[in-house]
Amino acid sequence: MRVLVQRPQDDRWGPEDLHCLPAVAVLLGIFGYVVVKNAWLCDDAFLSLRTVENFLGGYGCTWNVAERVQIFTHPLWLFVLCVSCTIVGNAYFAALTAALAITFCAVFLLVLRLAKAGPSAVLVLIVLSMSKAFIDYSTSGLENPMTHLLLALFFCVYFVSPRNLGSFFVMSLTANFALLNRMDSILLIFPALAAAFFHSRKPPEGIGVKAAIGVFLYSMGPFIAWELFSLWYYGTPFPNSAYAKLLNGIPQMDLIKHGGAYYWNSLAWDPVTLSVILSAVVGAVLLMEKYDFVPAALGIGLYCLYILYIGGDFMSGRFLTGPLFLAAIVFSQMRPIELRPLLLVSAVLILVGLFNPRSPYVASDLSPQEVMRAKGVYDERQYYAERFGLVNVLTERRLSTYRIPETNSPSTEVCIECGFKAYISPRTTHFIDIAGLGDPLLARLEPGASWLLRRWRIGHFLRVIPGGYKESVVSGENRLADPPVRQYYSALHVAARGNLLDPDRLGVIWKLNTGQYRKLTEGYVAASLLKGRLLIPSDVSQPMPDGSQPWAGMGIGPGGATIELGRTVDSPNMKISLTANYVYEIGFLLLGKPFYGVEVGPVNGRGLVAHRISIPRDSAAHGYDTISVRPVQGRTFPAIGYVEFLR
Repeated sequence: MRVLVQRPQDDRWGPEDLHCLPAVAVLLGIFGYVVVKNAWLCDDAFLSLRTVENFLGGYGCTWNVAERVQIFTHPLWLFVLCVSCTIVGNAYFAALTAALAITFCAVFLLVLRLAKAGPSAVLVLIVLSMSKAFIDYSTSGLENPMTHLLLALFFCVYFVSPRNLGSFFVMSLTANFALLNRMDSILLIFPALAAAFFHSRKPPEGIGVKAAIGVFLYSMGPFIAWELFSLWYYGTPFPNSAYAKLLNGIPQMDLIKHGGAYYWNSLAWDPVTLSVILSAVVGAVLLMEKYDFVPAALGIGLYCLYILYIGGDFMSGRFLTGPLFLAAIVFSQMRPIELRPLLLVSAVLILVGLFNPRSPYVASDLSPQEVMRAKGVYDERQYYAERFGLVNVLTERRLSTYRIPETNSPSTEVCIECGFKAYISPRTTHFIDIAGLGDPLLARLEPGASWLLRRWRIGHFLRVIPGGYKESVVSGENRLADPPVRQYYSALHVAARGNLLDPDRLGVIWKLNTGQYRKLTEGYVAASLLKGRLLIPSDVSQPMPDGSQPWAGMGIGPGGATIELGRTVDSPNMKISLTANYVYEIGFLLLGKPFYGVEVGPVNGRGLVAHRISIPRDSAAHGYDTISVRPVQGRTFPAIGYVEFLR
């Protein structure tokens, strides 16, 4: 693999480029205005902000204060948020301040340091300003701005600095920080880093293979230190969300199809982004005889294949901003004469970017259905802009003061899309994330709820809550109903809640990460849904309003569920909340002996609906200590919300 021939520093922004300065200044102003105007935070950003506030408040680097779970995927970005929150105070404005500052630093580096000439600087500013994805995720509260800055820093050294031990160390260190910011972003940098390493063995300017290896290993110090800390503190080397998303049970071809739909969505909603990425790859190939842009093009290609392999994302354009920024870096290295064929492309990009119905330059009048999703992909910024957009927050002044008062009473709540809801809630509220992103046990169980619903949403695979789990997380004691899951949770409990200085905890962590407990839960979810689930009273004791989502209750499969009451009950009436539009058979047992049952439903409606039923006379007369619930007919997600005994 050839490495780019080093260009002298005076080959950038010569006197002939001064006529481009006014255009660059105007475009920088337009870019800054549009980014600030469209600044926002997504719901997932508040997952990190709750962790930041817990950390700064002395509750540890946790999401739920009772257990150590790494809900975030970006340790470096979380550190930046901690610093920003310490300086700014308000977490919302701190996140936006950090994102805006880092975005502008990345763009300034690209334009004033990386760009080979004035025309290339103009082109990259047009590209970035017209990309909906880049404008959207220049803020959002996610780690994208830091990814862009690290790409700019890495390729500043790769393309501009002379090859020596110092420059290779900076590139290796930057790649290390990319791993800390988001592990998969290393794919964008790895080919160029490999090319630089390959170049290190070539005389006379080579630094030597041994020296390069030593420098690389030395630069990996921060990442290795974090991984060791993560193993000791959280009990796992990877973010909890990685387990929740990878253990999804979805056939690989279905994920690839969804990845294709993700690209199709980007082409339909944001045609500029994919067009620029493809143009950069084609341009790199056409100019490969003159310059070696191949490592950058390979980085783009690797990351795009990775996006396809994992099924894309539910946030439209989120994963494409890194390849787009790297494509802009490739354009920045082209000479003016090489950019002439792209002048027409630039004009088309401007027109497409301005007149796209979803353009950040125009006010959207899209319907909620159009905003929400297309093939499982959401326009997140459009959906959350009204609540979390900077302009709306500044004008309505509502977000900074809206917090639920703290309380000493512990409680539990089941949620999905838990970000803002958990952020404004008291620290004593323990959230059970039904998608498993913030829950150590559910992340490691198959997504049974998605299986029951016969549909799934990429990145959010819904689980069913094991019997006894709600009581376990509130009490801090293991009260799970099923023995295999109880044993597995005991190990997780030690890792996530045990004494950090307990030497026995290290042995449990080793067994967890080497798969020695995995057999306890293999096939558990499917078996429990097909054969029947075992529940305890606390699973169904909390009343829920009619219309609540079924996944907030206790999901049941064809095998139904058995509720062991733990005592004999003789109430003649009962209120039970069940999923609407379903027929259920409810039986009453005493000491394992069944009495008469009743049939309930269907009741028209949405979500969970309460049914008041009269218990058969014989059952009420003799008493009952077990209730069985079995779905008979229906098309939605069968679940039990709560059970209440009446006189």
